[in-house]
Amino acid sequence: MCLFCHPGENQSVYYSSHKKAHGFQFQSIMTPDGIMSSLHRLFYLYGDQAYWPAFGILGPYQSSVPGAALSYTEEAANLLMSSTRILVEWGFDLNVNLWGINNYKKGSKIMSSLIAAYYLVSTLLTNIYTCFKRRNIVSDKFNCPPPSLEDYVHSIYY
Repeated sequence: MCLFCHPGENQSVYYSSHKKAHGFQFQSIMTPDGIMSSLHRLFYLYGDQAYWPAFGILGPYQSSVPGAALSYTEEAANLLMSSTRILVEWGFDLNVNLWGINNYKKGSKIMSSLIAAYYLVSTLLTNIYTCFKRRNIVSDKFNCPPPSLEDYVHSIYY
C-alpha cells in the first residue's frame, strides 16, 4: 500500500482500516523470476484469504466439515504456500527500499502528487534493476533467473 497524507476530501475512499492509514492499494503479481507483473491474460493464482474465493484464485486448503482436521498433505501444502507468500512480500519491499518516494507519506498528497505514477514507474525501474542484476531474493528462492534486460523490455512493448 502506498501511503499518503490525509486527503481533504473523500477520506473514506482512501482509508484502509487494516493499515489504519490513507493510501492507494496496488495489485501486482510477483512471478518466480522476481519480476512484478500485472495480468494481461488469464492465470490461476494462489492468494491468501483476502483474495479468495474469486475466479482464478486458489487458496489454502480448508476443512469441508467445521472443526475437522486437514490431512497431513493438505497441512503441508498450506505451510509450504504460506512461506511462499512471505517471499512475495519481500519482492514488493524491494520496490519500496530502492525508491524511497514510495515510503514518503508526508510528501505524498493526493491530487497534488503523482502517487500512482511514482509507484508504477518505480515498479518498472525495479524490474529493470532485477534484470540488470540477474537476480533478487524471490528469483534466488525459486531458482528462477529473471529475463535478460533486452527480453524484459521487449515483453513490455509486444
